[in-house]
Amino acid sequence: MQLTKGEKFDGELQQFIANGKSLTDDKQYASAMLEFEKAVLLDPSYADTYEARGYARVAMKDMQGARDDFNKLVELRPYKATSYNTRAMFRMEIGLYKGAYTDMTKALEIQPNQIEYYTTRAYVSFVQKNYDLAMVDIETAVTRNPENAAAYYYRARIELAMGQEGKACEDYRKAKRMNAAVNDDELKVACK
Repeated sequence: MQLTKGEKFDGELQQFIANGKSLTDDKQYASAMLEFEKAVLLDPSYADTYEARGYARVAMKDMQGARDDFNKLVELRPYKATSYNTRAMFRMEIGLYKGAYTDMTKALEIQPNQIEYYTTRAYVSFVQKNYDLAMVDIETAVTRNPENAAAYYYRARIELAMGQEGKACEDYRKAKRMNAAVNDDELKVACK
């Protein structure tokens, strides 16, 4: 069976991206960037290339380049919640919490049933010390999935910050029962 021109094109594109990711994993950043550039030249409108290259640039500590790539990802795929989530995670990493909050809000407009997005947006609000807003999102996450250990953990963090130590300890213990890996020194001390 012979491949069509489109299938060959897509295969080459995917191979360039896969090569770039592999080279990034091996910390061969210059070679990785060449592979991503080949993918961009082959199809400058293929969003996955910018996402993969953005992660590679984060690994290289090229935050401006990563910012450009994640912005391009959103520009090319504004209809996908994952595009906004990806950029929000990057923005959180570099301390752009207001932008991360905006991105998570957009992600939730597109995909309102994605529980993790509420948890992430709650965390963004928490970091900005907007505890009431964080609590609204984390309550939504807990209500929609009462088996979510991460949501109970973050709710405990928020409650502790709000001075609700009893509730915080109850939620922290619940999160630990659900997932033994949950661990937080500040909550451990508060809940002795």
